[in-house]
Amino acid sequence: MSRVRLSARAWRRGGLAALALLGLPPALWAGLCTPLGEAIAGRGADLALAAALAPGWHADPLSLHVGRYGRVEVDGFRLLDPDGTPAVAVGALALELDLAWGRLAVRHLRILRPEVILDTDADGLRLARAFGPPKPKPPRPRWAGLPFTLEVTDAALQGGRVQARRLDGDGVWTTTLDL
Repeated sequence: MSRVRLSARAWRRGGLAALALLGLPPALWAGLCTPLGEAIAGRGADLALAAALAPGWHADPLSLHVGRYGRVEVDGFRLLDPDGTPAVAVGALALELDLAWGRLAVRHLRILRPEVILDTDADGLRLARAFGPPKPKPPRPRWAGLPFTLEVTDAALQGGRVQARRLDGDGVWTTTLDL
């Protein structure tokens, strides 16, 4: 049996590589905490949302703020139907993220002044059409990795409302639930 001895130089290189890997997530998060990082993250979120929406639907650009310790805030958000009527509006959203391998934990989720308008017409719920029909997923290879887990703890809605409206030939029927 042979023994492998590492030189001091090899230990230094390995140690520097380990430090670089350990410091990478905090460095990336610190980069997001800058105005440029927030702009890049906000633009990326806008593009991802626009790609997910059905034709005609659109969302206001996100005003995203990234803070220390995984804190993310969004100031104002609206999802508009093809007629330009808001279907979902949020005054503010704040949360803290904790990322780990295969897991995203959302802690202290606060949604302020949410408003959801559930319009139903002859074709069904309009908000359900915002994201279009489900796209078929390609088969997932066995080596694709661990499943992704989302955990949400301590969530609160403050000062919002849900409005259900039935749009038919006889007029509009409305029910409102204040939160």
